[in-house]
Order: sequence, then C-alpha cells, then structure tokens
Amino acid sequence: MGKEMQGKTKLIIAFLVIVLLGAFYYYVGIKYYQSEMESYNTTKIEEEIADEETKAIKKKKMQQDLDNAVKDSVGEIAVYDAQVEEIVEIDRIFANTGTVISISWEDPALTEDIVRRKAIIRFEASSWNNVQTIIRELAHCKFRTTLDDLYIRIEGNNDYNFTNADKIAGTISMTFFETTDGATTNEGLVGIN
Repeated sequence: MGKEMQGKTKLIIAFLVIVLLGAFYYYVGIKYYQSEMESYNTTKIEEEIADEETKAIKKKKMQQDLDNAVKDSVGEIAVYDAQVEEIVEIDRIFANTGTVISISWEDPALTEDIVRRKAIIRFEASSWNNVQTIIRELAHCKFRTTLDDLYIRIEGNNDYNFTNADKIAGTISMTFFETTDGATTNEGLVGIN
C-alpha cells in the first residue's frame, strides 16, 4: 500500500509540475510575447497620422478657398451714399433667381473713413439651386460686402429636404462697405463727430 501511495503521489506531483510549467510558460512566454506585440502595434498611430493628414489637407484647401475668395470676391468700395446702386445690384441678383419680399436698412455707421451700411433682405426662391446662386452672387457682388447672417426655411414641404422644396424663404443680413473719400455729403451717417 505504501508503494502504491508513493506511485500515485509521484504521478500527482508530476501532473502538478506539468501544469505549473504550462502556466509558467503561458504567463511568462505567451503573455509576454503578446504584450510585446501590442506595444509594436501601429494601428492607433497610423489612424492618428491619417487624421492629421486629413486635417492638413482640409486646412490647405480652406486656405486656398480663402485666398481665391479674396481674389475673386473683393468688390469695389463705393463712395458714400451708394444705396440706390446697391439696391440696383440686389435687384439684378434676384431678377432671375428669387423674389425680394423686403429690404430693411439700418443707419449707416462711420468708422474713420469707412461706412458700414447693413441690409436685411427677406426673400423667396423656388429652388435650392436658386438660393445657392443668390448667396454666391451676394457674396461676390460688385460692391464690397460681408454676409453676416443667413436664415432659410422650407415652405410647402414637410420632408425638410432643401433640394426637393416647393418654395424656400430666407433672410440674409449683409453689410455694404462705402467710403467717405470723395463723398459729396455726410448726411445720415451715425458716428460723425
């Protein structure tokens, strides 16, 4: 009986040694190898590089667009009190693309020799393409302007799809720039000392 116990004990001990060696090999060899491989995994770095490259491309495109916009859209700075000419220009822009409902003018404001004349234009257009044309034409009109605010809503269509709209209504707030150099009058200017 003692010999059988001793043989069974040896067998149990050998089995435990094999299990312990397997666990040791697994935790020291395989786990260490996997953690080392993870440290060499460059997927995250590659994603960050791709994101940065995309940002750089977008930034370069935006800068090119800004440079082109400055070249393309710098209109003339009219001599003060060119409101009639500005209305004619607005009428030209809307002639084939939409209907002007109203134009509200704020008092022209003077800073040094630059006059800012703000106009708020309410309009309607029959298509999204016409709205885009209106915005582009106003931004690139013959007078120096800035588009300050834009509000657009769809009328007669409940699916909120601009491209399929029956009628689009909008409000554009924009500023016309004029100069007092060569002006024959300063009447109506706010900010004159």
